[in-house]
Amino acid sequence: MFTGFDVDHWDDHIPWMWQWSNLRLIGFYLAHGANDKYSSWTTHWHDLKDLGWGIVPLWLPFKSEDILDMAKANGRAHGGLAADRAEGAGLERRTTIYLDIESAVFGAGRDAGFKSYVVDWASAVRSRGYMPGAYCSRLDAPRLLGRWPAPKLIDRELRDANLTLYPFSIKGLTRANWNDKTFQLAPALASTWDADKDPTWAASASTVACQYDWFNAKRDKKIFHWPSAQGKPDTFRDVDWNMSKVFDPAHPFAAGVVAVTADRGGPDVVSIFVIGVSQIQVSRRTAAGQTDPVLELDLGTADIGPAAAPELASFDSTGAAAVSRRASHTDVFLLGQDGYVRTLYENPLARFPHHPWSLNPTAPARKGSPIAAVSREVDQIDVFYVDRQHRLVTQWWSVLNTDWAANHRVLSGPLVAGGSNIAAVARAASAVRAGSIDVFFISLDFAVSSADSAWRSDAWQVVQASWSQSGSWQISSIQGLGGVAAATGVACAFDNRETLHVVVQSRDRQQLRHAIRVGAGPAWAVGPGPTPLPLVNNLSVWWMSLALIAVGDALLLVGPTSAGTLAWSTCVGGRWSAAASGASTLATSRPIALARRGDAIVDVFGLNDAGESTMQSLALANGVAVLMPAR
Repeated sequence: MFTGFDVDHWDDHIPWMWQWSNLRLIGFYLAHGANDKYSSWTTHWHDLKDLGWGIVPLWLPFKSEDILDMAKANGRAHGGLAADRAEGAGLERRTTIYLDIESAVFGAGRDAGFKSYVVDWASAVRSRGYMPGAYCSRLDAPRLLGRWPAPKLIDRELRDANLTLYPFSIKGLTRANWNDKTFQLAPALASTWDADKDPTWAASASTVACQYDWFNAKRDKKIFHWPSAQGKPDTFRDVDWNMSKVFDPAHPFAAGVVAVTADRGGPDVVSIFVIGVSQIQVSRRTAAGQTDPVLELDLGTADIGPAAAPELASFDSTGAAAVSRRASHTDVFLLGQDGYVRTLYENPLARFPHHPWSLNPTAPARKGSPIAAVSREVDQIDVFYVDRQHRLVTQWWSVLNTDWAANHRVLSGPLVAGGSNIAAVARAASAVRAGSIDVFFISLDFAVSSADSAWRSDAWQVVQASWSQSGSWQISSIQGLGGVAAATGVACAFDNRETLHVVVQSRDRQQLRHAIRVGAGPAWAVGPGPTPLPLVNNLSVWWMSLALIAVGDALLLVGPTSAGTLAWSTCVGGRWSAAASGASTLATSRPIALARRGDAIVDVFGLNDAGESTMQSLALANGVAVLMPAR
């Protein structure tokens, strides 16, 4: 379970709530009435993404006292208004918008009007490129799922509307277990969500979350305080408490991550791992570009690490990494909701064996921590993640030094932003240079208030952590790369001349920036990246995430876009081609992974919006990339 909350208006304490609490998701009101054109949240979609929040987009047409007007309203017109507000707030395509139905509506002879409104609203939202959901009473949840309370009666129109549900289910007394001093909300299993005697709606795969409770001074006097920048209680506020099966209800079924690695013995053979909240899948891409059938691994968190409490006994599948340390040896690193970094591995003697240990038994990782891993030498692995104080951590393993827990170091420096990835590249030692590792992330200065102008720019920096065999770790911000989008992340790669390249996106999502470092020195040259993506229906389009790879004399930048397409650009001789894009099966919300195939093809791996592994391919010739037809 993933915990969350919502409040009716944006508050400048929200960045500190991310820093100090265990909360993962937050409500985002597109409107507080059908005629509202904006809310206090409208300008903060990218802020929440960069902070690391999973988001619940809510469109509220009628308050509870006016709910009867819904049965007489035009659902199709209201669906268009909801999509308008989503576009105005910068929501990427295929985001789920939740129709906020403030009280139970079905029954007492009004069913036809309410059903017509909901079905028409959902159809209009879907026609604009978004996905329809409903925030509703638990009493209406079975009906909105297409089932009448009586057995064996199916409402086909509502079933075919295919709504994602987020019911509210409130008992008479507060049941949420919130610690007002440590800012921790105890998670509650879906089996406990129902406030009465019908648990069927909570068990449905279409139900992704629940407003589990609320605190209100007029109710039973429970206390909720925001944290200050120093982590002290500061200012009282009423609040709704939420429980979720996924970490981002805006994209509920793409709740996973893909990790890939080329085999050290034959780089055209690639292992592909899909880590979901409750499952792990593996497949292979052969040298011919074929993908073998997917194998479901019967592994839970307790099979590859310590047993966790039931409400934390799933994978925190926001990040994972895979490496090949030797031919036919693959190691994968992933996070449990309990904060323990786990590994599964395959070699000629063992295929994903069970084990009870984790890498970090005494120092849990941060909620939703990104993970990166590199193997700079045969039989050497370095892993990177973020601890609960938001600091970069490294652990390492070799055949001569196999104790993961002992090989642990916190890298003091700027704190890692909640929405940032970790990007890492490594080079083996040679006759003319020492072995080295370069790690990049986007930092956030949590001491800066979001009410300050600096928070929108200078508070966000690209940070480089560098190590070589000739010295210790060095950590510093890259000058000229401030004000960048943490949720877009950092992409990095060495070209064929061993020049190091970094690409990021600005916080306003209007431009890409490209930094180059020649040799091992600290100096970076910073300039523009590819030109902005072309408008779609007169709307701006931006990169949702970035991945970079060297192919021959070219660098290839690839990423999903806010329009639901796949974008790419090539860099040859320091000059970027115009960004191009094409139709995509990849989810807009999840990062991608790249792997070369031969000297001229790059396969792009990711998840689709159903959470299934998918692959698209780009072919390069003379520095120009072309999207290959789907097979």
